[in-house]
Amino acid sequence: KPRICIPICETTIESARDAIVRAAEVADMIELRLDCLSPEELERADELQPLIDELGDLSLIVTLRPAGQGGTRELDGATRNRSWFSWPQSPRVWRDMELDLVRRRSNSPAESDQLICSYHDFAATPDDFEHAYERLAATPAHVLKLATQAYDVTDCVAIFTLLERARRSSASSPRTAGARTRFSSASA
Repeated sequence: KPRICIPICETTIESARDAIVRAAEVADMIELRLDCLSPEELERADELQPLIDELGDLSLIVTLRPAGQGGTRELDGATRNRSWFSWPQSPRVWRDMELDLVRRRSNSPAESDQLICSYHDFAATPDDFEHAYERLAATPAHVLKLATQAYDVTDCVAIFTLLERARRSSASSPRTAGARTRFSSASA
């Protein structure tokens, strides 16, 4: 079944709250981009948590992406850690974290159930794309997301080869049975 995920990238808590309410009318999932909030507003991001209960069956993906990984601004490690750990554990709340942050997390099964581990390369599809996948696959995350820039069809070969490998791996491994892997690329 196709699903609609609407990203919310607002600079204030109030505008984010309004956008979440509007998106919930048509979305299956909502991605809340905390990196879009102004620094002052990010400190208040936990004020959005009560909306989780109001979303019904909708899933919420919480993202706090630093600029080097496609975010809207520079974020230090302390800010990223503090913001992540203030969100409650819930079967409907997913955390989309970059590999460096996932590696610092505990390997508790409860934390990994709703964890997305992301890799981004907006310059190209790297030659070591398979190695990037292996680093993500070694984490406890249940969803792996790799996003790259594809300039021509040959760049996509590495992506499709890796996608097939991930499908075979998730079908044969008890740890990854049912796990999801998302690949995305853009072409110029």
